[in-house]
Formats: sequence, structure tokens, C-alpha cells
Amino acid sequence: MEIGKRVHVKYLMFLSIILLLISCQSNHVSSNSTVIDIDKFNKRYLDIKTNFSLDGYIEITEDWAITNLVRKFKDSSDSEHSLFQENNKTLVYKNESEGIVVMVGLSPGIEEKFQWKNALSYSSGFYNATNEDSGITKGYSEIYPNTDFLIYNFSGKELNASIVLIADHSRDLHNTEFLPEFIKYLENIN
Repeated sequence: MEIGKRVHVKYLMFLSIILLLISCQSNHVSSNSTVIDIDKFNKRYLDIKTNFSLDGYIEITEDWAITNLVRKFKDSSDSEHSLFQENNKTLVYKNESEGIVVMVGLSPGIEEKFQWKNALSYSSGFYNATNEDSGITKGYSEIYPNTDFLIYNFSGKELNASIVLIADHSRDLHNTEFLPEFIKYLENIN
């Protein structure tokens, strides 16, 4: 009887482990298998390219197919990498009166609700300061450009967006209307 109980317990443990593995595998598949609608992405990209405008800014890429080359991650397949590059679109807006260049990078996303991913800025007057009262003086050199930039990364409406604002350090990038107007446009896109 004792041997029968041990076999029965081992059998139940074995069966429990199998069921646990099956459960984990099915959860893993369901949480990682998100289908991205490339046609919807391309429609939204063309809508933005064709219809988004802001006074003072012109979109300059016209019919150019801008390709951003990126390094392949070690564990990604060639097809995944090629698909990313193919679906990574770039628009460039210029505001001549303000001396501001805005680059917009778009790729397919999964989030419908808008959410910030990260932001980054570089101020040449702060990060390459000539005196400590103005910012960081370590590594100061006149060789570094007097260019400032802001980078905003967010997702929403099934898009991933990166916006880079670039200007001479004398321009105030923080008060440009481009970002809020672009987000307002995206909120209403179909």
C-alpha cells in the first residue's frame, strides 16, 4: 500500500508540473502575441503627413523614403529587424522664422491611451558652460556645437512617437507649440 501511495503522489506531482507548464506557456503566448495592424499604421502615418500642419512649419520630406538604420539586437531575427526598419517612418518640419527643426519618428504601437515613455534634453549653455554659475564646466570646449535639443518619446493611438526639436542655443525650445499641437492632432486621428 505504501508503494502505491508513493507512485500515486509522484504521478499527481508529475501531472501538476505538466499542467503548470502548460498554463505558464499559454499565459506567455497570450501576453506576448500582440498583433499590430500595419495597414492602420500606414493610414495614420499618411494622414499625419498629408493633413497635420502648424503655422510657420513646413514638412520637407515630400516623397522621400527616409530609412533609419539601426543596429540589430543580438536575439532578434532578420525578419523582425527588417520589419522594424520598414515600419519606422520619419517626418521633418522646419520653422524658418524660429530657426527650429522638428523630427518626428513614428512606428506601430500597441497602446491606445497616450503615455509618456521618456524625455531628454540637451542645453549647450548648461552642459558645456563657460562658468559654473551657468552649468557644467567639466569638459568645456568650443568644439562642441551650440545646439540645443529636446526629445520626447510617447505612445498612443497605436503609434510610438519620438519628437526631436533642434535649434541654436539662443532659441527657446521649451515654449514651442509644436508638441502640444501634434499631440492634439493625434488625439483626434482615426
